[in-house]
Amino acid sequence: MRRIWNLGFREITSSAKVIDTPDDLRGFKMRVPPSPISLAIFRSLGASPVTINSAEIYTALQTHVVDGQENALADIETHKYYQVQKYCTMTDHMWVGYWMVVNGTFWNSMPESHRKTVANAFDAQALEERVTNQNLNNTLEATLTQQGLTFTRPDHGAFQAAPAKSGIYKTWETQFGPTLWSALEKFTGPLG
Repeated sequence: MRRIWNLGFREITSSAKVIDTPDDLRGFKMRVPPSPISLAIFRSLGASPVTINSAEIYTALQTHVVDGQENALADIETHKYYQVQKYCTMTDHMWVGYWMVVNGTFWNSMPESHRKTVANAFDAQALEERVTNQNLNNTLEATLTQQGLTFTRPDHGAFQAAPAKSGIYKTWETQFGPTLWSALEKFTGPLG
């Protein structure tokens, strides 16, 4: 399976205030996944990131353990975060994709012709999933607006400049190496 599936870009939600600039994140208690990159990004933006298991996000938002979270629109709608959040800022700060993985021992126990059939089917479905998911994401803002979220569109440049100023991009460039970093910058443009 060679093709990655697409969930979409991650956005920021808040229960108390609009997040228009990185300064609005200063001290903001925000749930992020337990990922070193996510933690580093939001620290560089001035937030106070907290890692919370995804099954506990709704309750953490409802009880104000955190003031906001960041996820793709599909997750915001599916998990009903709009019930406990008022604002959604379309930062597009990170893209989420999913690889299909299979237990290696099981995979290698299958005849080559079966592995090829399964891999080709998943790869073909990945292309359909991307189109379906993009169509879903294109309609979710209207759906979530009807469910009570207010949307804003900040200057993405400000959300790229703050991490660049903090040095985070240079740190991760060193971590990933020049080949991977160059591939990333083909899509993002120069970082940091």
